[in-house]
Order: sequence, then structure tokens, then C-alpha cells
Amino acid sequence: MWILPKRLAEIVGKSLRTIQLMIKKGQFKTRPINKKSVEIYIPSLPSEWQILITKVGEFKQPLNALTVLSPPAQIAAITKQSDAVLSIGSKSTAKQKKRMLIAQRIKARPADISKTAWVKSVASYFGISQSTVRRIEAEIKDFGVVGKPRTKSTSRSWSPEAVAYLKGYWVQAIKEVGECSKTTAWKALQIEAKNQGWSFGSRSAAFNLLGEVDHLMIAYARGGNRALDNYFYISRDANALQPMQIVIGDQHIFDWWIVDYESGIIRRPECYLWEDMCTKLIYGIAFDEKYNSGTVKKALKLGLFRFGAFDCTYNDNGIPECSKAINSIIDDLISLQMSAVDISELYKTPEGSYVVVDEDGEVIESARSQEEWRRKHRRIFANVKNAKAKDIERFFRSLEVRLDARHLPGRVATPGANAAVDEVERARLIKQKNNHELLTMEEFAMVVLEELKAYENTYHQSLKMTPMEKLKQKFNAGWRPRYFEREVVDLIFADRTTRKVERGRVTIDNISFIGEEMQIRNGKFADVGLWKFDGNTIEVRFNKYDMSYAYAVISEGDIRPLKRVETVTMLDDQAMTEAIALKRRQMKVVREAFQELSKPIEGIILKSKVTPKIIAAEEVKKTLPEIVDGNLKEEVTKQIQSSTIPKVFPLKPLHSSRRERYQWCLDMIITGNILPKEDQQFMAGYEKSEEYETANFYWENYKKLGGTK
Repeated sequence: MWILPKRLAEIVGKSLRTIQLMIKKGQFKTRPINKKSVEIYIPSLPSEWQILITKVGEFKQPLNALTVLSPPAQIAAITKQSDAVLSIGSKSTAKQKKRMLIAQRIKARPADISKTAWVKSVASYFGISQSTVRRIEAEIKDFGVVGKPRTKSTSRSWSPEAVAYLKGYWVQAIKEVGECSKTTAWKALQIEAKNQGWSFGSRSAAFNLLGEVDHLMIAYARGGNRALDNYFYISRDANALQPMQIVIGDQHIFDWWIVDYESGIIRRPECYLWEDMCTKLIYGIAFDEKYNSGTVKKALKLGLFRFGAFDCTYNDNGIPECSKAINSIIDDLISLQMSAVDISELYKTPEGSYVVVDEDGEVIESARSQEEWRRKHRRIFANVKNAKAKDIERFFRSLEVRLDARHLPGRVATPGANAAVDEVERARLIKQKNNHELLTMEEFAMVVLEELKAYENTYHQSLKMTPMEKLKQKFNAGWRPRYFEREVVDLIFADRTTRKVERGRVTIDNISFIGEEMQIRNGKFADVGLWKFDGNTIEVRFNKYDMSYAYAVISEGDIRPLKRVETVTMLDDQAMTEAIALKRRQMKVVREAFQELSKPIEGIILKSKVTPKIIAAEEVKKTLPEIVDGNLKEEVTKQIQSSTIPKVFPLKPLHSSRRERYQWCLDMIITGNILPKEDQQFMAGYEKSEEYETANFYWENYKKLGGTK
């Protein structure tokens, strides 16, 4: 990239003599073309002159040639040249070409558009983030179209002895002391380099050089030969396992949109799934609008019903709510010979460290703790397009491929698609929603379950048979599933809370639960229900999907069933009769218990001042018939029977309805009163009415139970 002095003088507006004097002083790099003339190397010129040169018509260079210019000159050349010219040059990489086009578009911002709006437009056009646009712009401005140079280039100014000393000091200090920071190694190098006369670079360059130290060297420095054994990690042979010996759980967000047509909300369905490591069968799965601890437990509960007990679960305890969910049931699982472990334990070595493996099972990292393993694993496998190291993550990828073949509506936008593709995909989603083509959660779940059923009967490469055939093979070899009673499973995986007992009841979400009825056993209250715990706080377990029952956990060995208290509907005679009967049974139990309790104690009679007078009057009354004519008692009886004595009826209250008047009439008859003729006629007419026929069962039981007395 050279230019003649005369042409340079014309472009920059200087005289030829001025350019010649500058050449003579050595201000530019030149080369002879003959005995009298030289050419000037354009990159050696001032940046302002380089910019002027790039704007002339004859200046056309490929991308790899532009990189020697100053960054401002590179941008000027990019802005001037067409895309066709920019694409030439076999040494130009696709990334460099794209960066060049981005810089060209940034430079072409119209005057009436703000910088922020234009950056957003450029980002949308190229399908990248706004921060990436700004970063590329800054790097090209400072370093040219090739961007920021690699940090390894900084080591060129270092003496080989300085580099070797820095790395050697660091790993040796780690081995002998136990740990050594990069800053400490850097300070030690400074002292030694000055004594030895070595050249060295900046602190950041030193840190970059230490980053080049092989991780095996660091592992050996920290753990010696035992640490190196980690890198001969042998993956477990799943064929040696028994079915349901190890089940692995993980959550997944599907690459489809579903809709709730009642609310109009569009969301991506989520699920939690447990996979058996031995047979690759799906142990249990549960769907939800948003994955949470309840989803985890529900999937595991379904697995217990389908395949029976497992030996151990491995799941990612990185999510707080799921950690709590698993921890809340671990004690109960242990009592049933089951346990739950963090999934990182699958990658733990005998020495106690953890290894991160790639999709081929090769060890690529090591970690000293579960948290460090989790961070490295997620960082390495962050790209959703790549296969994952865990079997269950590979399964999710296979499941997505199966769903793709179903051509389901609502496919999510292609990751990294440009603005045009993204716009088309969004328009298609809106159209599918408006045409009611999107699936609901229930419909999508049914499709997934169909694919799971097909998967379980499809040839599996690692098994050399189908998952179901693998299960049958293990069954024929002697394995047998172990099932628990449904009540036990319900109790273990129930939601847990604490409630205060009030009148023998606890309330959850405005629903009351009550224990067994009070009973008398051997003359004492039987210890059932929650009656004796009034005012105390107890643990209650319930199933939010079935609130007809619950359990009260009083202690480890004292678990009491609870049933939902049904409210009695107004005018429901049968329910009212049953409720009254239950109430009377409970009251009767209390009375009987009281009588049994007070039987050993002699009766106590409380007397007042008028008691002697009442007793004397009673004695006088017994002698009255003998004082007068002996036929007086018979005469009085005859008068009563012949109704010669006027009858006195009780005062009748005002009634708000015919039903209320009829009930009052019944109460009068039941208590031994004689009704007036008009009330008797009213009762006869009411008993022939449709209203009476509707409540006939109630009135019959009302009479049998003795009314309100």
C-alpha cells in the first residue's frame, strides 16, 4: 500500500518540495522504485492524510489490506467502498466482513435520526444486541476492523525467562504453600526481572499469561497424583444398575407457545421430568405454567404410582424452592428406604472432587465443591442447541426433535434470527392465536405424553433395545417393583403447613377440616380427632388438587386423618337432618362421659330458704282429697274430661311465613298443647300443599326427633 510523493502532495494540499523534505528527514517509510524516485508507505503517514487518501477514487483495497491503516482511515475506507468491493480478499474472515458492514452502517447515520435510535436500528438489522453494536463501533474506532488484538500478543515484549519464571513461581507456590494469588506471582516477577534484567509487560498481561497455564498443571499443584486421578474418571455403567435404582430429575421449558383462551395469555409450557438411568424410561412427569417445587413433587409422586419405589433421586438443587421441596420429604423417604441427592454427586470422584464432562463423557473441568461444579457445568453447556452431558438433558433434546415432526402450531422464534425472520415468525404466532390454532396446556400435554409413549417403545441406541424391552429384560432377570399404599404416598408428598386448632377443626384456604367423631372407650374419651388440641398449633398436610381430605401430624407416630367439613345448604332437609343427628351424637358422647366421670361422687343438692315451704306445700296437697267430700277428686276429673273447664291456649306469635307457622303448630302439639280450630285447619291445608311435599322428609324427621325441645 504505497503512494508517489507527487500524488500525495496533490491529495493533502502540500507542495512537492515539502513532501520531499519530510522524506529526507525520515518522517515516512519509503522504498526506491528507481534511482531517482521513491514510494511512500501509506500506513506511515499521519492519520489525517490516510483518511484523505482513502477518499480518492483510485484507492481500492481488500479488507486484509485495510487493517494496516489507522482506525479512522479504516472507517473512512469502509464507508466509501461498496459491498462488492468489501467482499473481495480471500484472507478476509466472515466475522471481519460482518464487522466491516456494521461499522459502515453505523457511519451512515442520517442527520435527523438520534444516535440511540440508529444503534437500535442497526442492531435489529443485523440481529444482534445494541450493546454489541456499540462495542464493535468502539473497537473499530480504537483498533480498526480487526477489532481488539488478542491478549496473547502482549507476551511478545516479554523475555522468555520472565514468562517461564512467572508461571513456574505460581504453580510451585501453589504446590508448596497451598495457594498463591496471581498478584503475588506478579510482584515476585517484578523483583526478579529487575535483578536479572528481563523485559516484561503489564500486570494484565501477566494475568493473561497465567491464564494460559494448563488446568492439569494447576490440578497437580493443588492435589498431586490423586487429583490427576480425577481425569481418568470412568462414567458409571448404567447397565449395571437396576430399574428405578437411580432416577434423574430436571426441568424443561418447551420451544412452543400455548394459550389460555379464557385469559388470552400466551406462555411457554414448562415441565419437570424424572428419567430412570437404567432403562431410560420416563419415571414421572408433571406440567405447569411455571415450574416450581410443587411440579417437582407431583412428577415424583406420579412415578411412585407408576413404577413403585426408587432407591435414590439425583436432581439439581440449585433452585431454592426445589431444594426446600426435596428437603421436606427426605426424612420420610429415608424411612421407606429411599433418598434424594444433588445431581453433582453423579460426577463426584473417590477423592471428593467433582468433574465436568462434555457430551462425549470426556472430562474437561474439575471443581472442588457442588456450587463450583454447578457454575462450570452451566457455563459450559449454556448453549441450548448443544447436547448436554446429563442423560436427561439429551432426552429433552430428542423430545424436542420428536415434537418438531408433529408440526405443532406455536413454534418459538428461531434463536438469533434476523429482524425479517423474527417479524414473520411473530406475525405467524399472532395469526395462530387469532384463528384459535394454538394448543392449550392440556392439549400440549397430551401430545407430549403420546410422544413419550412412542419413545418408550422406540429402539434406543445406548440400550440396543427399546426402554420397555430393557425393563422386561430386568424383570425376567429377577427385578421386581415395590409399591406403597396410596395413603402413604399421599402423606409423604402432601403440601405442608401449620395451623391452630379451633373447636376441633383446622382451616386451610377457607376450607375447614375435622377429625374423627368423639368416642367413649372404657368410660373415657377416646384420643381421636383434634378435640384435645384446641388452641395448639399442629402440622397439617394436604393435597391442593384434592381438598376433600388432609392429615394432622401430631408426632412422628401419630398421624390423624381429617375430612373436609361440608357446609349445610339452606333448605336441604336431608343434609340438615344428618347434621343435627351428628351434633346430637357428639353432645350425647359428652353427656355420657360426664356421667361416667361423676358417677363415683355422691349427688349434691343445693337448698334455698324457700325449700322447706315448698316441701310443706307438697305434703298438704297430698292430703287435700281426704279433707273434703271423698268424691271431689273424681268430680274434678269428670269436669276436665267433659271440657266444662275452659281451655287456655298459649299466646300465638306473629309468623313471617307459612313454613314458620306450621313449625310453631307442630311444636305446640309436640309439647302437649291443644291448637285452636283455625290452626288445625291451617295445618290440614298446608300438609296438602306443594311446599309441604317438597320438605316432607324434613318434617317427618322433625316430628321423630321431637321438634325443638
